[in-house]
Amino acid sequence: MLKHFLVVITAISACSFLYGVYNYNVEIESNACQMTYMFAPPQFSRIDFEENDKFRNYGLYYYNEGRISIEVHNTQFTGAPVIFVPGNGGSYKQVRSLASVALRKARESATGIHLDYFTIDYNEELSALYGDYLERQTLYLKTCIKIVRKLYKSTEQAAVIIVGHSMGAVVAQAVLRDPEFSKFINTIVSLSSPINKPILVLDEKIHAFYKSINKNISVRRSSLKLNKNSNFCCATCSRFLISNHTNNADKNLKNVLIITIGGGNRDVLVPPGFTISKYSDIHAMTMSIPKVWLSCDHLSAVWCLQLVQVINRYMFDISVSDKQNFIYFTKDRIRREQAALTHFVKLNINQSKEINIEQEGRHNSVWREDTLRVFSKAFKEGSKSNFIQLIPLRRHKKHTKLCIDVTQLESDDFLFGCTVKSRFKNDWFCQDKASLSHNFQILPSIKNKMRSVAILDINNLKKTYVNWTHVGFFVRASRKPKVYHVDMFNPAERNMVFNLPRWSTFQKTILVNESSQGTLYYKLLVQGIEETFPTIELRIVPLSCIGDLNSIIIKMCIPWAPGFNKYQIIRYLNAT
Repeated sequence: MLKHFLVVITAISACSFLYGVYNYNVEIESNACQMTYMFAPPQFSRIDFEENDKFRNYGLYYYNEGRISIEVHNTQFTGAPVIFVPGNGGSYKQVRSLASVALRKARESATGIHLDYFTIDYNEELSALYGDYLERQTLYLKTCIKIVRKLYKSTEQAAVIIVGHSMGAVVAQAVLRDPEFSKFINTIVSLSSPINKPILVLDEKIHAFYKSINKNISVRRSSLKLNKNSNFCCATCSRFLISNHTNNADKNLKNVLIITIGGGNRDVLVPPGFTISKYSDIHAMTMSIPKVWLSCDHLSAVWCLQLVQVINRYMFDISVSDKQNFIYFTKDRIRREQAALTHFVKLNINQSKEINIEQEGRHNSVWREDTLRVFSKAFKEGSKSNFIQLIPLRRHKKHTKLCIDVTQLESDDFLFGCTVKSRFKNDWFCQDKASLSHNFQILPSIKNKMRSVAILDINNLKKTYVNWTHVGFFVRASRKPKVYHVDMFNPAERNMVFNLPRWSTFQKTILVNESSQGTLYYKLLVQGIEETFPTIELRIVPLSCIGDLNSIIIKMCIPWAPGFNKYQIIRYLNAT
């Protein structure tokens, strides 16, 4: 009997293993990360200090590139300091991708902004398996913060950004327990880290370490509290986490911005749910970060070029220089919040700005008003003159949503609303104008053609701007090809609800039998998900299409999980 039981258990284990291999290699998306390359030999210059005697197996290094290594203590550092903290079994050399991209970006920039990257060697200790390592690594990180500060003459450069990978981010968050050091931390960027709770508790000291972090930080910084009404798919929810931490008694912890980033499906070591901290200001999965749009496995998070570039762009955006050309990270929390939202949540190439439509539209401009609900316009060879598309707000009363889809949107193009009046035939002008360009969202690109979509609530616009008659889209004269589509619709016709069966079923449910020509937008609400195992297959079958068949993008949003958005591009016919 026992023999048969062992045979069954062995067979089940083998089948489970084979299914896991199949799932990882077939079901999970392939690695689309671009490799980061160095264009000069990397140099790691060791920084010696007295406290090294207490940590003989550890080391602090400064990263540079070139054939000649530098003497750190004889170098005047003027850049904004960044400390990289490796994770479980990680190497200090993993900083190469982040630091190399930052070096090239600084050399190509005319602003003089540059970053100084430091990296910590923890002797590749397995900190996820043995708790004693974590407290010792935290103590050494605090020592390194103190040593790095001493390398700078400017007191403004006292605050550092810590980029932690895997368990390195947990160690970085542990430093916040000490008010003497938390005041020197500007931002913590967590990469694929089990920052809220451990993956495995093989050691009681690991559990005690996490418990100590929560106990100390929770009394000085509010934590995320979810309930049945939590909805992170709303239009204004991108600031929900930030507003959760802006009313703290502890000024030092309030000033620290915590950005947590998860790798998504490809990271089989740290599941997505483990990557968000209760104290996060911003959380994003790599597959929803603008200009990344892909899932990273656990190790590629430190070298994936798309992600590395976004992280460096954020740090460059919050860097400022003083009169002596010393670079430091701004203390302005609002500026840092906006930069983080822009780079990690919602990229706006067209920020709200003052527009002069009278001056822009008077010379070399073509005005056009369309009364149709659905229409398109293409500039296949660019536009020789400025083009102003007017969309009336009060003609279609039942159709209260407006979707504008633009391919190759440029920073000089803008969306606006105003009261349109006419001096005489075909001579229009605007009054009470305001920019609406901040409503544009960047979507994953296809064939390097940037796609931007804005969805406007017409009823809200009419209530807010009672005199407005039109929404306008300004296309500046350019040689760049451009296409835009307009779809004004009734939300009741585009919002669909699907109730997931309690038990598995192979029955197909047709949600949309056939869409109308020019339809741009549908919203599907899936209800009844009470367990973690149910799956749903969404199949899109093109019947008859006009235009590019590869332009279908699906955005999946989980209401109760901040940052867990995913975009899927339908590239082939009959795709799933």
